[in-house]
Amino acid sequence: PLFRKNLIKGAAHITGGGLINNIPRCLPEGLICRLDADNWKLPGIFNFLATEARLDWREMATTFNCGIGMTLFCSPENVEEILKHCAEVGEEAVVIGQLQSKSQQGFNVDDVIIDNAWNVKTPLTPKRTSFKTHPLFPERSNSSSMSKSQPSLTYYYF
Repeated sequence: PLFRKNLIKGAAHITGGGLINNIPRCLPEGLICRLDADNWKLPGIFNFLATEARLDWREMATTFNCGIGMTLFCSPENVEEILKHCAEVGEEAVVIGQLQSKSQQGFNVDDVIIDNAWNVKTPLTPKRTSFKTHPLFPERSNSSSMSKSQPSLTYYYF
C-alpha cells in the first residue's frame, strides 16, 4: 500500500555489504544518507562479533546489517503515515536518518555517514587459552610453575 500511494521513494534491503554498501545503491546522484546509530538498538550478536573479531564500527557497518534489515526512503511529510502503517501491520519501524545534499557536506564525503556509531571504544579484549592444549606454545605446558593436571590460562592477542 505504501508504494501504491507513492509514499516510498526508494528502498534498500540490507544484506551482505552492510549499511555502507547497500544504501548508496538506491540514492540519487548528489545525495548522501546520514544515519544516527542512537536511533536503533544494535542487537547483542553484533556486539559479540565486534568484540570477538575486534571490528570497529566502520567494518561492522560495511559487513553486517547491524539490526537494520530494510531501509525505506520517503519525504519528511510522509514519515508519520509510514510509521503508523508499519505499526498497524506489526512491523517495528524507526527513523534512522535522513538524506542530505552531498554539496552540503563538502568534498569527498562518504555516501553513508553514521553519527553516534556503536562500539567506537570496543576494548581489544584478550583471548583466553590453555597453553597445555595450544599447538603454538607446546613448550610452555611443561613449565615448572604449572601443574600438569591443571593448565594455566594466559591472555594473548592475535
